[in-house]
Amino acid sequence: MRINNKGKIILGLLSFFLITPLVVFYVLDGAGVFDTRSRAGTTEELPEALKKADLNGDNKITISDFGIWLSSYRDYKANPAAFAARADLNSDGAITIMDFSLWLNAYREFKGTNEPGSGGDLAGLVNYNWGNGSDGDFVVSGNVDIDAQTEKCTVGGFAPSYNVMSFASDGKSATVDSTPGTCLKAGDEVLVINVQGGGTYDNVGNHEILKIDSVTGSTVKFTAAKVKFYGSSSGTDAGIGKGCGSQVVVMQRIPQFKNVTINADKTLSAKAWNGDKGGIVVFKASGTVNINGSISVAADGFRGGLKNNTSGSSGEGMSSCSVASGIANFGGAAVGAFGGAYATRVDGTGPGLVYGVADLSKLYLGSGGSSVKRSGDRLSRAGGAGGGLVFILANDINVNGTINATGANGTVRNSTTQPRGAGSGGSVKLVGDNVVLGTNKILVNGGTTYGLGGTGRIAVYYSSVISGSTTPSFYSKQFPK
Repeated sequence: MRINNKGKIILGLLSFFLITPLVVFYVLDGAGVFDTRSRAGTTEELPEALKKADLNGDNKITISDFGIWLSSYRDYKANPAAFAARADLNSDGAITIMDFSLWLNAYREFKGTNEPGSGGDLAGLVNYNWGNGSDGDFVVSGNVDIDAQTEKCTVGGFAPSYNVMSFASDGKSATVDSTPGTCLKAGDEVLVINVQGGGTYDNVGNHEILKIDSVTGSTVKFTAAKVKFYGSSSGTDAGIGKGCGSQVVVMQRIPQFKNVTINADKTLSAKAWNGDKGGIVVFKASGTVNINGSISVAADGFRGGLKNNTSGSSGEGMSSCSVASGIANFGGAAVGAFGGAYATRVDGTGPGLVYGVADLSKLYLGSGGSSVKRSGDRLSRAGGAGGGLVFILANDINVNGTINATGANGTVRNSTTQPRGAGSGGSVKLVGDNVVLGTNKILVNGGTTYGLGGTGRIAVYYSSVISGSTTPSFYSKQFPK
Protein backbone atom coordinates (compact mmCIF):
# COMPACT_ATOMS: atom_id res chain seq x y z
CA MET A 1 0.00 0.00 0.00
CA ARG A 2 1.37 3.34 -0.99
CA ILE A 3 1.24 6.24 1.48
CA ASN A 4 0.77 9.72 0.07
CA ASN A 5 2.67 12.76 1.33
CA LYS A 6 -0.08 13.77 3.75
CA GLY A 7 -0.02 10.31 5.30
CA LYS A 8 3.75 10.46 5.66
CA ILE A 9 3.49 13.77 7.47
CA ILE A 10 0.87 12.39 9.85
CA LEU A 11 2.94 9.27 10.55
CA GLY A 12 6.01 11.42 11.09
CA LEU A 13 4.21 13.61 13.62
CA LEU A 14 2.79 10.61 15.44
CA SER A 15 6.25 9.05 15.64
CA PHE A 16 7.70 12.28 16.98
CA PHE A 17 5.13 12.71 19.72
CA LEU A 18 5.29 9.05 20.74
CA ILE A 19 9.02 8.50 20.62
CA THR A 20 10.41 11.83 21.85
CA PRO A 21 9.42 11.36 25.54
CA LEU A 22 11.13 7.95 25.52
CA VAL A 23 14.25 9.44 23.93
CA VAL A 24 14.31 12.24 26.51
CA PHE A 25 13.96 9.73 29.33
CA TYR A 26 16.67 7.48 27.86
CA VAL A 27 19.13 10.34 27.48
CA LEU A 28 18.51 11.75 30.93
CA ASP A 29 18.55 8.35 32.57
CA GLY A 30 21.80 7.48 30.84
CA ALA A 31 23.28 10.69 32.17
CA GLY A 32 22.30 9.68 35.69
CA VAL A 33 19.54 12.24 36.02
CA PHE A 34 16.89 9.67 36.91
CA ASP A 35 17.27 7.08 39.62
CA THR A 36 15.06 4.14 38.69
CA ARG A 37 15.23 2.27 41.98
CA SER A 38 11.77 0.92 42.74
CA ARG A 39 9.41 2.42 45.30
CA ALA A 40 6.80 -0.27 44.59
CA GLY A 41 4.51 -0.96 47.52
CA THR A 42 4.72 2.59 48.88
CA THR A 43 1.45 3.31 50.68
CA GLU A 44 2.20 6.33 52.88
CA GLU A 45 0.85 9.69 51.71
CA LEU A 46 3.27 11.89 49.82
CA PRO A 47 4.75 14.76 51.84
CA GLU A 48 3.14 18.12 51.06
CA ALA A 49 6.37 19.36 49.48
CA LEU A 50 6.21 16.60 46.84
CA LYS A 51 2.51 16.52 45.99
CA LYS A 52 2.75 19.09 43.18
CA ALA A 53 5.02 16.73 41.24
CA ASP A 54 2.43 13.91 41.40
CA LEU A 55 0.62 15.10 38.29
CA ASN A 56 -1.57 12.02 37.84
CA GLY A 57 -2.62 11.83 41.49
CA ASP A 58 -1.51 8.23 42.13
CA ASN A 59 0.47 9.09 45.29
CA LYS A 60 3.75 8.40 43.49
CA ILE A 61 6.20 10.39 41.37
CA THR A 62 7.08 8.39 38.27
CA ILE A 63 7.90 8.71 34.59
CA SER A 64 4.16 8.90 33.96
CA ASP A 65 4.12 12.26 35.74
CA PHE A 66 7.06 13.38 33.61
CA GLY A 67 5.10 12.42 30.49
CA ILE A 68 2.18 14.58 31.64
CA TRP A 69 4.49 17.51 32.32
CA LEU A 70 6.25 17.15 28.96
CA SER A 71 2.94 17.03 27.08
CA SER A 72 1.71 20.13 28.91
CA TYR A 73 5.00 21.91 28.20
CA ARG A 74 4.73 21.17 24.46
CA ASP A 75 1.11 22.29 24.31
CA TYR A 76 1.93 25.52 26.11
CA LYS A 77 4.88 26.27 23.82
CA ALA A 78 2.69 25.72 20.77
CA ASN A 79 -0.20 27.75 22.19
CA PRO A 80 0.03 29.65 25.51
CA ALA A 81 -3.76 29.48 25.76
CA ALA A 82 -3.32 25.75 26.41
CA PHE A 83 -1.77 26.54 29.80
CA ALA A 84 -2.24 23.67 32.29
CA ALA A 85 -1.92 24.85 35.89
CA ARG A 86 -0.84 21.46 37.22
CA ALA A 87 2.37 21.62 35.14
CA ASP A 88 3.21 25.08 36.52
CA LEU A 89 4.98 23.82 39.62
CA ASN A 90 6.40 27.19 40.67
CA SER A 91 3.06 29.00 40.17
CA ASP A 92 4.51 31.79 38.04
CA GLY A 93 1.83 31.60 35.34
CA ALA A 94 4.02 29.87 32.76
CA ILE A 95 5.33 26.37 32.02
CA THR A 96 9.10 26.50 31.69
CA ILE A 97 12.26 24.49 32.33
CA MET A 98 12.19 25.86 35.87
CA ASP A 99 9.08 23.74 36.47
CA PHE A 100 10.96 20.70 35.19
CA SER A 101 13.72 21.51 37.70
CA LEU A 102 11.17 21.35 40.51
CA TRP A 103 9.65 18.12 39.18
CA LEU A 104 13.08 16.50 38.87
CA ASN A 105 14.06 17.54 42.37
CA ALA A 106 10.83 16.04 43.77
CA TYR A 107 11.34 12.84 41.73
CA ARG A 108 14.82 12.38 43.15
CA GLU A 109 13.66 13.01 46.69
CA PHE A 110 10.79 10.53 46.23
CA LYS A 111 13.33 7.93 45.08
CA GLY A 112 15.49 8.69 48.08
CA THR A 113 18.47 10.18 46.23
CA ASN A 114 18.15 13.86 47.00
CA GLU A 115 18.19 14.98 50.62
CA PRO A 116 16.90 18.52 51.23
CA GLY A 117 19.73 21.00 51.06
CA SER A 118 22.06 18.71 49.15
CA GLY A 119 22.23 20.99 46.11
CA GLY A 120 21.18 18.09 43.86
CA ASP A 121 18.46 19.92 41.97
CA LEU A 122 19.05 21.09 38.41
CA ALA A 123 21.83 23.69 38.63
CA GLY A 124 20.58 24.54 42.12
CA LEU A 125 17.62 26.27 40.51
CA VAL A 126 14.67 25.82 42.85
CA ASN A 127 11.83 28.25 42.10
CA TYR A 128 14.16 30.49 40.10
CA ASN A 129 12.72 32.87 37.51
CA TRP A 130 13.14 36.53 36.65
CA GLY A 131 9.97 37.73 38.36
CA ASN A 132 6.94 39.57 37.01
CA GLY A 133 8.27 43.14 37.06
CA SER A 134 5.51 44.24 39.44
CA ASP A 135 7.78 46.76 41.23
CA GLY A 136 8.47 48.58 37.94
CA ASP A 137 11.76 50.08 36.78
CA PHE A 138 14.31 50.91 39.48
CA VAL A 139 16.90 53.64 38.90
CA VAL A 140 19.53 54.23 41.57
CA SER A 141 20.43 57.90 41.19
CA GLY A 142 21.76 58.34 44.74
CA ASN A 143 23.31 56.19 47.44
CA VAL A 144 20.42 54.15 48.82
CA ASP A 145 19.68 51.03 50.85
CA ILE A 146 17.30 48.57 49.22
CA ASP A 147 15.67 48.15 52.63
CA ALA A 148 15.35 51.88 53.34
CA GLN A 149 11.98 53.54 53.86
CA THR A 150 9.81 53.99 50.78
CA GLU A 151 6.17 54.69 50.04
CA LYS A 152 5.77 50.95 49.44
CA CYS A 153 6.78 50.07 52.99
CA THR A 154 7.82 52.44 55.78
CA VAL A 155 9.85 49.71 57.50
CA GLY A 156 12.08 47.86 55.06
CA GLY A 157 11.39 49.63 51.78
CA PHE A 158 11.40 47.28 48.79
CA ALA A 159 12.96 44.51 50.88
CA PRO A 160 11.48 44.29 54.39
CA SER A 161 12.87 41.40 56.41
CA TYR A 162 11.60 39.41 59.36
CA ASN A 163 12.83 36.69 61.67
CA VAL A 164 11.00 33.40 61.32
CA MET A 165 9.95 32.14 64.75
CA SER A 166 8.40 28.85 63.59
CA PHE A 167 7.08 26.94 60.58
CA ALA A 168 3.76 25.10 60.47
CA SER A 169 4.13 21.32 60.52
CA ASP A 170 2.99 21.10 56.88
CA GLY A 171 5.57 23.70 55.79
CA LYS A 172 2.91 25.90 54.21
CA SER A 173 3.19 28.88 56.55
CA ALA A 174 5.53 30.62 58.96
CA THR A 175 5.15 32.85 62.00
CA VAL A 176 7.43 35.89 61.98
CA ASP A 177 8.59 38.20 64.75
CA SER A 178 6.45 41.20 63.81
CA THR A 179 3.30 41.96 61.87
CA PRO A 180 4.19 42.73 58.22
CA GLY A 181 1.00 44.70 57.60
CA THR A 182 0.99 45.93 54.00
CA CYS A 183 4.74 45.34 53.56
CA LEU A 184 4.03 41.75 52.48
CA LYS A 185 1.02 40.74 50.41
CA ALA A 186 -0.34 37.91 48.29
CA GLY A 187 1.79 37.36 45.18
CA ASP A 188 5.01 38.67 46.76
CA GLU A 189 8.03 36.40 46.83
CA VAL A 190 10.39 36.01 49.76
CA LEU A 191 13.83 34.57 50.33
CA VAL A 192 13.87 32.27 53.35
CA ILE A 193 17.39 31.57 54.61
CA ASN A 194 19.03 30.17 57.73
CA VAL A 195 21.75 32.78 58.29
CA GLN A 196 23.35 31.67 61.55
CA GLY A 197 23.23 28.60 63.78
CA GLY A 198 23.13 28.59 67.55
CA GLY A 199 26.20 26.42 67.87
CA THR A 200 25.01 23.88 65.28
CA TYR A 201 25.17 24.38 61.55
CA ASP A 202 23.55 21.43 59.70
CA ASN A 203 20.94 23.67 58.08
CA VAL A 204 22.79 27.00 58.03
CA GLY A 205 22.94 28.32 54.46
CA ASN A 206 19.76 26.50 53.41
CA HIS A 207 17.53 28.82 51.45
CA GLU A 208 14.64 28.88 49.02
CA ILE A 209 12.27 31.29 47.31
CA LEU A 210 8.62 31.06 48.32
CA LYS A 211 5.52 32.82 47.01
CA ILE A 212 3.05 34.34 49.45
CA ASP A 213 -0.58 33.27 49.41
CA SER A 214 -1.80 35.47 52.27
CA VAL A 215 -0.71 37.35 55.38
CA THR A 216 -2.77 37.32 58.57
CA GLY A 217 -1.26 39.07 61.56
CA SER A 218 2.23 37.62 61.98
CA THR A 219 1.43 34.44 60.01
CA VAL A 220 2.65 34.28 56.41
CA LYS A 221 1.05 31.56 54.29
CA PHE A 222 2.80 30.25 51.16
CA THR A 223 1.30 29.03 47.89
CA ALA A 224 3.29 25.79 48.27
CA ALA A 225 5.07 24.08 51.15
CA LYS A 226 8.73 24.80 51.74
CA VAL A 227 11.10 22.00 50.72
CA LYS A 228 14.09 22.57 53.01
CA PHE A 229 14.74 22.45 56.75
CA TYR A 230 15.99 25.30 58.91
CA GLY A 231 16.32 23.94 62.45
CA SER A 232 19.16 22.86 64.71
CA SER A 233 19.70 19.47 63.05
CA SER A 234 19.12 17.78 59.72
CA GLY A 235 15.46 17.12 58.94
CA THR A 236 13.99 19.45 61.57
CA ASP A 237 12.82 23.02 62.09
CA ALA A 238 13.38 22.95 65.85
CA GLY A 239 15.40 25.66 67.56
CA ILE A 240 14.42 28.56 65.28
CA GLY A 241 14.35 31.96 66.97
CA LYS A 242 16.18 35.22 67.54
CA GLY A 243 19.48 35.95 69.16
CA CYS A 244 22.60 34.02 70.10
CA GLY A 245 21.87 30.34 70.66
CA SER A 246 19.02 30.14 68.15
CA GLN A 247 18.85 29.15 64.52
CA VAL A 248 18.43 32.62 63.01
CA VAL A 249 16.16 32.30 59.96
CA VAL A 250 15.38 35.40 57.90
CA MET A 251 12.43 35.97 55.58
CA GLN A 252 13.16 38.87 53.21
CA ARG A 253 10.90 40.21 50.48
CA ILE A 254 12.36 39.92 46.96
CA PRO A 255 11.62 43.03 44.88
CA GLN A 256 10.46 42.16 41.36
CA PHE A 257 11.70 44.97 39.15
CA LYS A 258 11.43 45.35 35.37
CA ASN A 259 14.77 47.00 34.62
CA VAL A 260 17.40 48.06 37.14
CA THR A 261 19.92 50.81 36.44
CA ILE A 262 22.54 51.84 38.98
CA ASN A 263 24.02 55.10 37.79
CA ALA A 264 27.77 55.67 37.69
CA ASP A 265 29.26 56.68 41.07
CA LYS A 266 26.03 55.66 42.87
CA THR A 267 25.63 52.73 45.25
CA LEU A 268 22.84 50.32 46.11
CA SER A 269 23.40 48.71 49.50
CA ALA A 270 21.60 47.19 52.49
CA LYS A 271 21.59 47.69 56.22
CA ALA A 272 24.36 45.69 57.87
CA TRP A 273 23.82 42.41 59.74
CA ASN A 274 22.76 43.23 63.32
CA GLY A 275 22.62 39.74 64.82
CA ASP A 276 19.04 39.09 63.67
CA LYS A 277 18.85 40.28 60.06
CA GLY A 278 20.54 42.50 57.46
CA GLY A 279 23.50 42.23 55.13
CA ILE A 280 21.51 40.89 52.15
CA VAL A 281 20.73 42.47 48.78
CA VAL A 282 18.41 40.24 46.76
CA PHE A 283 16.13 41.16 43.86
CA LYS A 284 14.72 39.98 40.54
CA ALA A 285 14.44 41.81 37.23
CA SER A 286 12.35 40.62 34.31
CA GLY A 287 14.42 42.80 31.97
CA THR A 288 17.99 44.10 32.23
CA VAL A 289 20.21 44.97 35.19
CA ASN A 290 22.90 47.54 34.35
CA ILE A 291 25.33 48.07 37.21
CA ASN A 292 27.21 51.19 36.17
CA GLY A 293 27.89 52.24 39.76
CA SER A 294 28.08 49.73 42.59
CA ILE A 295 26.11 47.22 44.59
CA SER A 296 27.89 47.11 47.92
CA VAL A 297 27.52 44.89 50.97
CA ALA A 298 31.12 45.48 51.99
CA ALA A 299 31.52 44.79 55.73
CA ASP A 300 27.77 44.14 56.03
CA GLY A 301 28.19 40.49 57.03
CA PHE A 302 28.98 38.80 60.34
CA ARG A 303 30.40 41.22 62.86
CA GLY A 304 33.97 41.32 64.10
CA GLY A 305 34.93 40.66 67.71
CA LEU A 306 33.61 43.28 70.10
CA LYS A 307 35.55 46.30 71.24
CA ASN A 308 35.76 47.67 74.77
CA ASN A 309 35.93 44.45 76.74
CA THR A 310 38.86 43.42 78.88
CA SER A 311 40.14 40.42 76.97
CA GLY A 312 38.89 40.43 73.40
CA SER A 313 36.16 38.50 71.54
CA SER A 314 35.91 36.00 68.73
CA GLY A 315 34.49 37.08 65.40
CA GLU A 316 30.97 36.04 64.44
CA GLY A 317 30.62 33.11 62.07
CA MET A 318 27.92 31.03 60.48
CA SER A 319 27.76 28.67 63.47
CA SER A 320 28.03 31.09 66.36
CA CYS A 321 27.77 34.68 67.49
CA SER A 322 30.71 36.55 69.04
CA VAL A 323 31.76 35.53 72.54
CA ALA A 324 34.42 36.84 74.89
CA SER A 325 37.61 34.78 74.93
CA GLY A 326 36.03 32.50 72.34
CA ILE A 327 37.78 29.93 70.21
CA ALA A 328 37.59 29.76 66.43
CA ASN A 329 34.29 28.47 65.04
CA PHE A 330 33.18 28.00 61.47
CA GLY A 331 34.12 31.36 60.02
CA GLY A 332 34.58 33.59 63.05
CA ALA A 333 38.16 33.87 64.26
CA ALA A 334 39.39 33.03 67.75
CA VAL A 335 40.48 35.78 70.12
CA GLY A 336 43.90 37.14 69.18
CA ALA A 337 43.46 39.47 66.19
CA PHE A 338 43.03 36.65 63.71
CA GLY A 339 41.16 36.93 60.42
CA GLY A 340 37.75 35.50 59.65
CA ALA A 341 37.56 32.62 57.16
CA TYR A 342 35.11 31.57 54.43
CA ALA A 343 36.27 29.93 51.20
CA THR A 344 39.86 30.22 52.44
CA ARG A 345 41.66 30.78 55.72
CA VAL A 346 44.59 33.15 55.50
CA ASP A 347 46.06 33.26 58.99
CA GLY A 348 48.23 30.33 60.00
CA THR A 349 47.08 30.42 63.62
CA GLY A 350 43.65 30.96 65.12
CA PRO A 351 41.49 31.93 62.12
CA GLY A 352 37.97 30.71 61.63
CA LEU A 353 37.52 27.34 59.93
CA VAL A 354 36.78 27.15 56.20
CA TYR A 355 33.10 26.59 55.36
CA GLY A 356 30.62 26.81 52.49
CA VAL A 357 30.24 25.32 49.02
CA ALA A 358 31.56 26.65 45.71
CA ASP A 359 28.23 26.46 43.86
CA LEU A 360 26.48 28.54 46.57
CA SER A 361 23.69 26.00 46.85
CA LYS A 362 24.06 27.12 50.44
CA LEU A 363 24.41 30.86 50.99
CA TYR A 364 26.48 32.52 53.72
CA LEU A 365 27.62 35.90 54.93
CA GLY A 366 31.35 36.47 55.35
CA SER A 367 32.69 36.01 58.89
CA GLY A 368 34.26 38.44 61.31
CA GLY A 369 37.83 38.86 62.51
CA SER A 370 38.56 38.78 66.24
CA SER A 371 39.35 41.57 68.65
CA VAL A 372 42.11 41.55 71.25
CA LYS A 373 43.56 43.77 73.94
CA ARG A 374 47.10 44.80 73.02
CA SER A 375 49.81 46.28 75.16
CA GLY A 376 48.90 49.90 75.83
CA ASP A 377 45.19 49.30 75.31
CA ARG A 378 42.87 49.87 78.24
CA LEU A 379 40.15 47.84 76.46
CA SER A 380 40.03 45.71 73.31
CA ARG A 381 39.34 47.10 69.85
CA ALA A 382 36.97 45.62 67.28
CA GLY A 383 37.76 43.06 64.62
CA GLY A 384 36.63 43.66 61.04
CA ALA A 385 33.20 42.58 59.79
CA GLY A 386 32.74 40.12 56.95
CA GLY A 387 31.18 40.87 53.58
CA GLY A 388 27.44 40.46 53.00
CA LEU A 389 25.38 38.60 50.41
CA VAL A 390 24.29 39.71 46.91
CA PHE A 391 21.77 37.52 45.08
CA ILE A 392 20.41 38.71 41.71
CA LEU A 393 18.05 36.88 39.36
CA ALA A 394 17.50 38.69 36.06
CA ASN A 395 17.12 38.12 32.34
CA ASP A 396 20.25 40.13 31.54
CA ILE A 397 22.96 41.18 34.01
CA ASN A 398 25.71 43.63 33.01
CA VAL A 399 28.40 44.43 35.58
CA ASN A 400 29.99 47.60 34.25
CA GLY A 401 30.79 48.99 37.70
CA THR A 402 31.32 46.73 40.72
CA ILE A 403 29.62 44.29 43.06
CA ASN A 404 31.43 44.64 46.37
CA ALA A 405 31.15 42.01 49.13
CA THR A 406 34.59 42.51 50.69
CA GLY A 407 35.48 42.08 54.34
CA ALA A 408 36.65 44.98 56.50
CA ASN A 409 40.01 45.61 58.12
CA GLY A 410 40.33 45.37 61.88
CA THR A 411 40.52 48.64 63.80
CA VAL A 412 43.80 50.09 65.05
CA ARG A 413 44.44 52.33 68.08
CA ASN A 414 47.20 54.32 66.42
CA SER A 415 49.81 54.00 63.73
CA THR A 416 52.25 52.20 66.06
CA THR A 417 49.99 49.32 67.11
CA GLN A 418 48.87 46.28 65.18
CA PRO A 419 45.27 46.29 63.94
CA ARG A 420 42.73 43.65 64.92
CA GLY A 421 41.65 40.69 62.79
CA ALA A 422 40.04 41.40 59.42
CA GLY A 423 36.73 40.04 58.13
CA SER A 424 36.35 37.60 55.26
CA GLY A 425 34.68 38.27 51.93
CA GLY A 426 31.00 37.40 51.45
CA SER A 427 28.91 35.77 48.71
CA VAL A 428 27.75 36.85 45.25
CA LYS A 429 25.28 34.66 43.36
CA LEU A 430 24.02 35.67 39.92
CA VAL A 431 21.35 33.83 37.93
CA GLY A 432 20.50 35.04 34.43
CA ASP A 433 20.02 34.34 30.76
CA ASN A 434 22.93 36.56 29.66
CA VAL A 435 25.54 37.54 32.25
CA VAL A 436 28.40 39.96 31.53
CA LEU A 437 30.87 40.14 34.43
CA GLY A 438 33.56 42.43 33.07
CA THR A 439 37.09 41.94 34.41
CA ASN A 440 37.60 41.69 38.19
CA LYS A 441 34.52 43.77 38.91
CA ILE A 442 33.08 41.39 41.49
CA LEU A 443 34.97 41.78 44.77
CA VAL A 444 34.87 39.19 47.56
CA ASN A 445 38.31 39.56 49.13
CA GLY A 446 38.89 39.62 52.86
CA GLY A 447 40.34 42.55 54.78
CA THR A 448 44.07 43.08 54.37
CA THR A 449 45.33 44.24 57.78
CA TYR A 450 47.14 42.02 60.29
CA GLY A 451 45.04 38.91 60.75
CA LEU A 452 44.06 38.71 57.09
CA GLY A 453 40.47 37.84 56.23
CA GLY A 454 39.67 34.85 54.02
CA THR A 455 38.23 34.98 50.51
CA GLY A 456 34.51 34.84 49.73
CA ARG A 457 32.69 33.03 46.93
CA ILE A 458 31.15 33.84 43.52
CA ALA A 459 28.72 31.60 41.61
CA VAL A 460 27.06 32.34 38.27
CA TYR A 461 24.23 30.36 36.65
CA TYR A 462 23.33 31.23 33.07
CA SER A 463 21.26 29.86 30.21
CA SER A 464 22.65 31.59 27.09
CA VAL A 465 25.84 33.66 27.39
CA ILE A 466 28.42 34.35 30.06
CA SER A 467 31.55 36.49 29.70
CA GLY A 468 34.19 38.07 31.89
CA SER A 469 36.50 37.03 34.69
CA THR A 470 36.83 37.42 38.45
CA THR A 471 39.48 37.02 41.14
CA PRO A 472 38.95 34.58 42.77
CA SER A 473 37.56 32.57 39.86
CA PHE A 474 33.81 32.10 39.86
CA TYR A 475 31.87 28.83 39.81
CA SER A 476 29.59 28.62 36.78
CA LYS A 477 26.93 26.32 35.43
CA GLN A 478 24.72 26.54 32.38
CA PHE A 479 21.09 25.51 32.63
CA PRO A 480 18.54 24.92 29.85
CA LYS A 481 16.68 27.97 28.66
